[in-house]
Amino acid sequence: MKNNHDDFLYQYQETPDLEFTTRLRDNLMAVDRALPSAASVMAQPTPRMRDRRWSGRLRVLMGGVALLCALTLTPLRALATDILHELGLVQITNAPTYADMIAAGQTPTPQPPSVPQVSFTFDIELTELAPIQAQAGYSVYQVDSLPSNIELKDRDIQHVVDSEYAIATMYKLSGESRTIILIQVHEGKMLTNVPVGAAQTESVTINGAPGVWVEGVTFYDQEEEVIVSNKLLWNADGFSFQLVGVPSKALALQLAASVVPAP
Repeated sequence: MKNNHDDFLYQYQETPDLEFTTRLRDNLMAVDRALPSAASVMAQPTPRMRDRRWSGRLRVLMGGVALLCALTLTPLRALATDILHELGLVQITNAPTYADMIAAGQTPTPQPPSVPQVSFTFDIELTELAPIQAQAGYSVYQVDSLPSNIELKDRDIQHVVDSEYAIATMYKLSGESRTIILIQVHEGKMLTNVPVGAAQTESVTINGAPGVWVEGVTFYDQEEEVIVSNKLLWNADGFSFQLVGVPSKALALQLAASVVPAP
């Protein structure tokens, strides 16, 4: 699989190389100079905060999602952070997302090296299941009953910490540029804090297991800037799962309900 540091995925990140770090720093400084104060940004709608369709570049889905955890975010001025939902060891909070920080002109602080960091990359050529399962040491889950307009496109596996691995499976809607990513990792091994900012959240149930639907969460793409999408989170069988980039709650619940170990 090709290595592309623009293709970060939500809550899973890898320490970027020097070239990427320098480019990101310069972009952040440019945004900080161009934007008004956080107070004025929060007081009125900003053209950066717009909901749009995915452009087809994989980084549109993955650009902001991983950077949410690639960086420790300074809270937006005096806003309090509340825990909205708890899924086992996973806490979903109203802390600002990385994209919220960008829109408010805030500068993030890098996480310490002790924080597990992973980035997923996809080359749009389906990776065989057997080697991924052998490397992970556990059963890889996937959507068992795909609608006719959604197809499996690729898989990736990345090391987390010790002997732990995280897996991402990419699906694509036929005739559209939109992609959906299913993320799987042992509960508590990486995904423990999920900031969603002002996005709407709702408790749901997937095959008897509790989950949380997040609608209208902001992501940051280096070319598209701030965009808005949705995601579904739940725990099952000792794993934490996420479906990222799902266009509707109904589809997310339908897909999640058929997530089972691959044969």
